[in-house]
Amino acid sequence: MANFKIQFLTILSEVISSGADIYFVTSSNKQKQKLKNGLEQLLRQKTAKKFFDTEKGAVTSLINSRRGGDRGGHGFIAEKAEVLLSNTENIMNGGGINNVCLDDNSPVDIIRDGTISIQQKFSQSGGSYSLRAVLEHSRKYPDFIENGGIYQIPKDHYEVVKKIYEYSALSQGKEWDGNSEISVKVYNRVRGLLEEIPFKNLEPSKLRYSEVQRGRIQHTIKQYGDKLKKQVRESRSQLAESQLKKTSWNLGFYVLLKGLSEFLNQYIELLEEGKTLSTLTEDDWARILKSVKSEAIFSLLKATIWLLISSGSQGTLIGFNIYSNALRVIYNYWQGKEESPTSRERLEILIELLIPLVVFVAIKVLKISPSTLSLELIIYVVTRVLHRFVDEYRDNKELSQYMESLESPTSLYQRLNQDEQQYAAEIFAELEQFGSMVKKLRSENTQEGFETSVTIARYIGINEEKILKSEKDAREYFLQ
Repeated sequence: MANFKIQFLTILSEVISSGADIYFVTSSNKQKQKLKNGLEQLLRQKTAKKFFDTEKGAVTSLINSRRGGDRGGHGFIAEKAEVLLSNTENIMNGGGINNVCLDDNSPVDIIRDGTISIQQKFSQSGGSYSLRAVLEHSRKYPDFIENGGIYQIPKDHYEVVKKIYEYSALSQGKEWDGNSEISVKVYNRVRGLLEEIPFKNLEPSKLRYSEVQRGRIQHTIKQYGDKLKKQVRESRSQLAESQLKKTSWNLGFYVLLKGLSEFLNQYIELLEEGKTLSTLTEDDWARILKSVKSEAIFSLLKATIWLLISSGSQGTLIGFNIYSNALRVIYNYWQGKEESPTSRERLEILIELLIPLVVFVAIKVLKISPSTLSLELIIYVVTRVLHRFVDEYRDNKELSQYMESLESPTSLYQRLNQDEQQYAAEIFAELEQFGSMVKKLRSENTQEGFETSVTIARYIGINEEKILKSEKDAREYFLQ
């Protein structure tokens, strides 16, 4: 019964520890992706604000020039302001400058995306919500609508026209009974105009009629600029706050799971000594708490360093295992465990360091793509099998001599037959080649480092279409 309890707790401890690693690496990668997306959004907002601050002068200059006089000037102002706001919002959404103001008194005021013709009509006369001006233009240039042209009217005018259009389409001939906003007379006038003007060729401006008047446009531009500034400030604050909260939660939960796993390990050792939970002394509890505290500090240190060194890429579970085990050796030495390790301890250290690397090579040779969970399972199973091998035969003299032979890699290599030696040499050569490529990534020559990254991507089997082969590809990928 006691052996079953010990085995159960051992498995539970390993599951908790392995689950903590899976959780930490997976959540860290998700958090890095969120951080990348957040930074890209913030960059787009800052770029849009810079564009707006630079180009708003064109609207100001037009106001000062008094082009069109007091009655017609708002039409020219509306064109410039519409282009400014549309391009700013497009940049903020990840696009570019896609609206151009022709400013040549032609039938077209604005070209969007190089192909879409837009004619603006900002007219208050006749109570037609700019539709009479639209109709006059369409009669003068009948091919404008036929060629897919768009008439852009003030935002508030479009809202009224849309309401009348939708009611007319769904009313099945029922007369408009009027309301405080739209009288029956206005309803009939607009509905009559819509019989000659296709509603699908209408679109709202980003501005209301009142917002483009000479006495109001400066306030409109300033208000929009303040809104952009507020968006940038809030995005920066929200990104920092969310990253801090999520990172703190991930670290705390990871340390908690690792501490729990270590608690179980210490309890298992006491069970193996013949003790039970009810017979634990103060010294036993002090020993447990000291070990748990040490493990918690180590886990926090390990996780924090990992976040820093892998901040520019997606960390892998294999890499985290290799890194964790190597750091464990360093941490134990730093904690004062400087005694010369026994052969068994050397073998266990070798197992901890090499198993993840062996799994990586095996995955590459077999060309499989395991999930994070199955990867951890492979590492766990192989490691446990080898640990069990060590535990069961550690007192065997023949195995002890074999362990001592591990101190000399040359001796072990010489015991292999010719075919095994050749295969081992190929593996070592491949690892050496891969290691030399990784070293080149640290080169001060950025071009050499970039070219090496492309070589590594091909080496490990990344699809050719997904490889960023030039600085142009990288720039387009990260700034799109």
